[in-house]
Amino acid sequence: MYCVAEVCKAVKQFPVLVGSGVTDENVSQYADANAYIIGSHFKVDGEWTEELDSGKIGRFMDRIHQIRETRS
Repeated sequence: MYCVAEVCKAVKQFPVLVGSGVTDENVSQYADANAYIIGSHFKVDGEWTEELDSGKIGRFMDRIHQIRETRS
């Protein structure tokens, strides 16, 4: 299995997006990606049919900010 950093190096002329399974708990594993596609993780109870959960979104963004601070 390839890690995101290896994929980014191999296709440096293209953006790398991770489109499934990213959460605030594991996003650091995908820190080299250019973007994330987040769906059900941001929903109440993780159900895609539910409303967005602002608490989950906030925790995710807090984690993103932490990762960015450690990388700068």
